[in-house]
Amino acid sequence: MKKLIALILALIMLCGCSAEPQEVERELGGEVTRGTFEGGFYYDFMDDKVIGFEGEHPIGSTDVKKAIYRNRAFGITVDLGEDARFHDDESTESYWNTFSDGKFDPSGAEFYDLCSSGGEGFGSIDIRYENMPKFRGKVLSEKEYAEAALDEFEKYLEEEELLHYDRIIHYVVQEKEIDTVKIDGEVLYCLKYKVSLTELEGNYYIGIVLRRTGDWMTNIFVNYYYNPGMEYAAKCITFD
Repeated sequence: MKKLIALILALIMLCGCSAEPQEVERELGGEVTRGTFEGGFYYDFMDDKVIGFEGEHPIGSTDVKKAIYRNRAFGITVDLGEDARFHDDESTESYWNTFSDGKFDPSGAEFYDLCSSGGEGFGSIDIRYENMPKFRGKVLSEKEYAEAALDEFEKYLEEEELLHYDRIIHYVVQEKEIDTVKIDGEVLYCLKYKVSLTELEGNYYIGIVLRRTGDWMTNIFVNYYYNPGMEYAAKCITFD
């Protein structure tokens, strides 16, 4: 019996070790540009009609539903299903993602490329791309980035001012950790934060998945309201 228990424990430890992220050298799949939408539709309020998309369309110009986001340079595809909405740049900056602050230019040190809401099982998925040489002056591995960014993003969150009706409120980080998540067969580092908002009741969660491609670090922000939310989000993301 003792030998059996020892064997089981050894297998558990082996499985745990194999689940650790492995540093992968990924090449950019082309010129760094913003992603595109495939399929989907938007509502034209001026003419009171639904406009369907065919082929590829620029991201950020209008709110879109039932579309698939794809950025070929970074090899990322996001399919949130029928209930999600991808937001245009104007509403992203003014309401949905205050961190973006007009950072939509791929030639800069960072740019935001995706803002969504209403996916099944979670609140939203946003994507930020960081040019590490421009932003940090050096290229970090995913592990080094996770260790450096855990406190950085906490400060980043708590310094942000959010307008809630006529009040200014702030994030308060209750807990934080470096964890891992498996997405499309890849085990990746994930920064996890349990947060609350001043003057509002309840807690929710922010997960930031890290994936390096060339000199760029992709941050996939997942906002969710209960712990399985990260797993739901992972089902919507695939890599080339």
